[in-house]
Amino acid sequence: MLSPTSPLHGDTTLQSRSRSRRPVTWLIVLGAAIGIASSIHFNRQLFDLRRQRARLIEEVGLLEVTDPKRVYISRVPVGPDEIPPGVAAAHVWRYRIYLPAGYGPSFITGRRAIAADSPRSAGGRDSSWGGKEQDPVETVLTIALIKNETGWISSRIQGGSSSSSSLADDLPLDSLDDLVVESVVTAETPSKSFSVDEPICLLRLRGREPVEGGDPTLYPGIVTYLVESDRRDAFEQWAQGKIDRMPEVQK
Repeated sequence: MLSPTSPLHGDTTLQSRSRSRRPVTWLIVLGAAIGIASSIHFNRQLFDLRRQRARLIEEVGLLEVTDPKRVYISRVPVGPDEIPPGVAAAHVWRYRIYLPAGYGPSFITGRRAIAADSPRSAGGRDSSWGGKEQDPVETVLTIALIKNETGWISSRIQGGSSSSSSLADDLPLDSLDDLVVESVVTAETPSKSFSVDEPICLLRLRGREPVEGGDPTLYPGIVTYLVESDRRDAFEQWAQGKIDRMPEVQK
């Protein structure tokens, strides 16, 4: 009979303890594996949700406002199915705009002959403006160029108001590839923010060559600006060429 202190008896005791620890070790390993798998699954779900959120933001043009005292503009994609039937051709830009409290918006459009880097124009202008609100305002602006039986017209729709005007025949609108197109936001840069002092060029379309027989610094085209109403006078001086740039945004 083996004594409790014999070497063989000691080996038996160690083997028993080793066997008793194995289930505990397996449980620890299994728990760690489950935790890692759950973490991977959760991270994948979180990644998918973030990707879906980014896609939805891009599709509807949601605004992420981090400074409520600035103007924010985001691009709202427009699909071909949104062009109504019966329209021969159209080019559409849509913007979602956040206006801070106390901002009085003025939308000013110059057409026919326009400058490449300022609101200066010759041949026609129109504007619309809204009152100052005590609370921030979010609005949607649509600028559309539409071809009908007589030619191309431009249409600007904002809130419940709209305006339209005919466009010059020397502006080749059948293909935008023939024009210089400058939009405040694009697919590559879908959102931007601005100081309330800044005049914002929302959209400029112009020909690549100056108007024939006219000012060599003006091009056939159309341009739309957003300006705070208190800065309209300075903007008009800039548009008329009396100053090189609005004093509020001189560099």
